[in-house]
Amino acid sequence: MKKLILVALLAVTFQSQAQLGGLLKKASAKVESKILDKGASATGTNNQNSNTGSSNQDNQTNLPKGETMGGASGKLKLFKEEKMDFQQYKNHIGQVCFSHQDFDRTIPESAYIKSFKIGEKVSGRCWFANSSANSIMLQLEANGVSVDEINKSREEIAQEADISISMYMDGELFMRISSSPNRSAENSATLPTDRFDLNEGTDRKFYGEFLLDDLIKRTDLMTGGTHKLRFEAIPVIVGYGLGKGVNFKPIAVSEIDMIVPETIPTKVNCFPYQAVEDVAIENEVLKVIKRNNPAAFKVIINSQIKIERDDYGNILNKNFIAAIICKTDKKVWYDVYRFDKLFNGTGYESAVISKSADNFTYPRDWKINKECLKFLK
Repeated sequence: MKKLILVALLAVTFQSQAQLGGLLKKASAKVESKILDKGASATGTNNQNSNTGSSNQDNQTNLPKGETMGGASGKLKLFKEEKMDFQQYKNHIGQVCFSHQDFDRTIPESAYIKSFKIGEKVSGRCWFANSSANSIMLQLEANGVSVDEINKSREEIAQEADISISMYMDGELFMRISSSPNRSAENSATLPTDRFDLNEGTDRKFYGEFLLDDLIKRTDLMTGGTHKLRFEAIPVIVGYGLGKGVNFKPIAVSEIDMIVPETIPTKVNCFPYQAVEDVAIENEVLKVIKRNNPAAFKVIINSQIKIERDDYGNILNKNFIAAIICKTDKKVWYDVYRFDKLFNGTGYESAVISKSADNFTYPRDWKINKECLKFLK
């Protein structure tokens, strides 16, 4: 059954919501594997967990033996890549392709799509002229890094190579993800392809799905009609200094139309979940916020009100998370904060914005559709 992701619950996702530029998140992925026989499907269905931002020192023994000389100088020691001897690859090198099917390498081109409706299953496949590690070495050479230095670092490059997927909506960058669960030194060295999901169609979260999940929460952007999504796959080096200062270029690019229904704003996807209704505390918080933000007009308490104690059982404070709804003539948005009511020995003082480090992880300036205002009391 198709997953209806229009109604993503915000109540439990504050710390994972991403603003422009995106946050790195953990997910599963369908594992890439070698083609065992000519023309066979090359993608398994096992799942791996992402280890975001981690290195792959344990994969160096899996690097392929031998090398292929290449590059502008003809002296780069490129890795021997897995041969993609099928028409789907040859016809779409340098492209990001999409399908409603699970995107095995050899699904027919008739299954490729140019548009999709919100709620439909969508998976993506990038086809590269070279593997991510080889692409990095070629671009390093083109940017003036010495061939000797590149060749000397080829194993480290393979270990730290990754693919960053950037998603643009109507010409504006919305989010960028990387650290694919498929990432390994062997895959980076040998595979001129990568895959991700936008909506896998099940309750599980697979690599790439946060791109669309977070976009759908932006009800100010998800207006009814057809929107253009652009995807760029860019090779990157994670945590290795050789590529510092190099602006790596995309090795696969494509666009797809996203069709959004006119009725996208709902009470559930407009505002955070209200966990507690306490008019007195809501008014207290609103009074504090309006001192610096006169656009604030509504408070939604998004967590239970908890009592925090020290190691000896002494009460320190009451605390809770709240979303502050704000509006001007130009936009509607909310900011999320943790608030503390400090205990003074006899009672609780007025609410203040908490100094807890958690406060830096909550959304700020989360824009929403003006139509959402009709759902407020």
